[in-house]
Amino acid sequence: MQQTYNVFIATFLSFLVIIGWNLLFDSSAHRDAPREATNKTKVKVYDSIEDSLKADRVILSNGKLQGSILLKGLVLDNLSLKEYKSDDGTDRYQLLRPVRTASAYSVNPGWSTGNDVELKTPDSNTQWKSDGTSLTPENPVTFFWDNGSGLLFKVLISIDDKYMFTFKQTVENKSSNDLSVAPHFTITKQSQDTQKSMLIMHEGPIGVIKDKLIELKYNKLVKKNKSLLIEEDPRNYSKWFGFSEKYWLVSQILRNPTEGKVYISHSLDNNNNDIFQVTTFHPHRIIRSGSSITQETELFAGPKELALLEEYSRSMKILFFDRAVDFGILYVMTKPISRLLQIFYRVVGNFGVAIILLTLFIRLLMLPLSVKSGVSMVKIKELQPEILKIKKLYKDDKIALNKASVALFKKYNVTPMSGCLPTILQVPVFFALYKVIFITIEMRQAPFFLWIKDLSLPDPTNLFTLFGLLDWNCPTFLSIGILPILLGLTMIVQQNLTPSQYEDGTQAFMIKSMPYVFMLLFANFPSGLVLYWVFNNILSVLQQFAIGRYLLSKHIKQNASRAEKTS
Repeated sequence: MQQTYNVFIATFLSFLVIIGWNLLFDSSAHRDAPREATNKTKVKVYDSIEDSLKADRVILSNGKLQGSILLKGLVLDNLSLKEYKSDDGTDRYQLLRPVRTASAYSVNPGWSTGNDVELKTPDSNTQWKSDGTSLTPENPVTFFWDNGSGLLFKVLISIDDKYMFTFKQTVENKSSNDLSVAPHFTITKQSQDTQKSMLIMHEGPIGVIKDKLIELKYNKLVKKNKSLLIEEDPRNYSKWFGFSEKYWLVSQILRNPTEGKVYISHSLDNNNNDIFQVTTFHPHRIIRSGSSITQETELFAGPKELALLEEYSRSMKILFFDRAVDFGILYVMTKPISRLLQIFYRVVGNFGVAIILLTLFIRLLMLPLSVKSGVSMVKIKELQPEILKIKKLYKDDKIALNKASVALFKKYNVTPMSGCLPTILQVPVFFALYKVIFITIEMRQAPFFLWIKDLSLPDPTNLFTLFGLLDWNCPTFLSIGILPILLGLTMIVQQNLTPSQYEDGTQAFMIKSMPYVFMLLFANFPSGLVLYWVFNNILSVLQQFAIGRYLLSKHIKQNASRAEKTS
């Protein structure tokens, strides 16, 4: 039984070490030698966003978004989120950025002509015109360009009151000939580190094409581009594909697609940065003289708010759109915990307090098991003298020792493994909550109280700088804040209340050192997760203390009753 418990603890610690390592270090800062040498020798030159925004543009705005569309090339390349601040908290979060700026990110419609090389279609240098200067939910804007050979290209762009755009691409054939064109739609993203990868979440191309969530890694696309066929769906579900970041999603929505393909490609720009594109290519269509064709594409560009994605999924029949939030393999637990946390937040208005309420709720659900476990642990503590006698008696015979221990536990109706059962059951909850705190945007920049200004980040205080009194740039692995220290202290108190079968030796040392190991590991975990574990430990200590007092009073009453009977 004890060996099973040891295996469980070792496995749990291994997971923590893996996650902690992933948080501490960039898991792959290794590029191949030729690329690395090029990056070192070439000085990267970028335009400023301010200079890029001086070109002719159409302003766009609604209650959630602010930005503009570049008329040259018809590119949506300037988009900020009104309700979200930048990482440093000084300005709005800039989601889309103009070409030739750092971390460029843009969207544009287009057309191809196939084998007809003489047919002129719009390109990146085309200067479009518009019938308006401001795009709002109430005022869509039509952009148009005449190729001078009888084709008029139009793009009607509209926006809802949140984060969804509609691009309606139309080609009017005013020539005397039948012509063939194929509309396409492209999202372009610059990435300065294709090797960056985290075990806890996916960042990169993502979408649903054939009833299956597809997640592609940047480093794989550097080696080989990817092509995905679009097939007609008789259920009329909308498919989607785009780029996912930790908190943000830019994705094109394919409404009732018939056929075509999504092509995910990689190239290098002049600064040797990796450029990734997600392009939907629709089939070539014949435009009869005097007629027109239209292709409609929706674009989502905004935060990965679960309720928002689910709302769009229902209203637009977008298949698995909520899976853009990377809940992982524990989806069946992570999503309900996320919802429960949101419910508590709506009640109290503070995510830190919501985490405490969630902890209390989980403890209440497990109360019957926890009480049984606590009673078993107290009984084992009372049996320690007997256990020590058995160990001394059979110190050279492990088989006899195990048999005698089992007989002792059976005699007093004690189940040793029940002591760690609640902890084992809480491990999936722990990892699910870790996932929720790490990847859900609601936790981003969510404050608690006092020094905790962002529950998604580690505790900013540091024991080794005397919590800010010393001006010392402490190494990351030594940045141990107040919450991790409280975690270690509560674990020490728990150990003193919990009986151990090891009084000395290596195993006893390992058990005694676990609080200090956990302090180091949790120092770089999100403070919201450490808060959960600290409060969970406090509840465990209070529960164990209450059970001990209850059993003690019960023994006193039983002894008094026996004394009365004998007298």
